[in-house]
Amino acid sequence: MDQTLPVLPPALDYAGVTVFALTGALAAARDRHDIITFWFFAVVTGVGGGTLRDLLIGAPVFWVGDATYLGIGLAAALLVWFAGAYVERARALIWLDALGLAVYAVIGAGKALALGIEPPVAIAMGVLTACFGGVLRDVLAGQPSVLLKREITISPAILAAAGFVAL
Repeated sequence: MDQTLPVLPPALDYAGVTVFALTGALAAARDRHDIITFWFFAVVTGVGGGTLRDLLIGAPVFWVGDATYLGIGLAAALLVWFAGAYVERARALIWLDALGLAVYAVIGAGKALALGIEPPVAIAMGVLTACFGGVLRDVLAGQPSVLLKREITISPAILAAAGFVAL
């Protein structure tokens, strides 16, 4: 199976991973972890949803053959490590999660469609891609899931994935 996204530029995938990697590093910053933990949180959050999506649809896991994703996690970890004290972490986390949900929902739905998955399931794969990395992050951080908070719901991911599939 071809693991590329023929309808979406790879830069969009890198952007989605970057946004979620930043949220992972911000979660590690909340408890003042070391830089290795920042990197771990960044990578797990950045690639978590896409990893589960690929496993469920039988595609090669997207980041295993491309170390760029680990580099994105490291860059996000270093950025938050050095600049995190100057950012209101809670607000940044909310905004980055909202942006990441929309971007990654489109990426997930696009990949599913490219692999011949039916539209309703492609929407579900988009939502899962968008949400699962953040759920992993929150579980690792011992926090309630961001999806359960009033500021962010699963709705933006559903709307973004459905809108993309409808195009």
